[in-house]
Amino acid sequence: KSLKNLLNAIFDVGPSVTATMALLLLIMYIYAVLCTELFGDMFEKGQLDDNYFGRLDNSLFTLLELSTMEWANIVRQVEEVHGWWAAAIFTSFLVLTGFILYS
Repeated sequence: KSLKNLLNAIFDVGPSVTATMALLLLIMYIYAVLCTELFGDMFEKGQLDDNYFGRLDNSLFTLLELSTMEWANIVRQVEEVHGWWAAAIFTSFLVLTGFILYS
């Protein structure tokens, strides 16, 4: 009986978890396209340590890394070149994803 209750609870939560993950993926995709367009050539110019934003998949992985709060090194390198508005982009991303992940 307790296993049945556990399975029912898991299946009841499924739609809300799916909707939350879809929203998170949509936000990450939008920011990945934005970062790829704005910061995609920084590695080629020698302004970044690694190719964080050169391709869309690299940008998605970097944003996933940023959303786990390992952001300081990457954001500092981008902010040195592009200034405060680049930090504003990353801050808005962190606020949005942090709100979704932690609530």
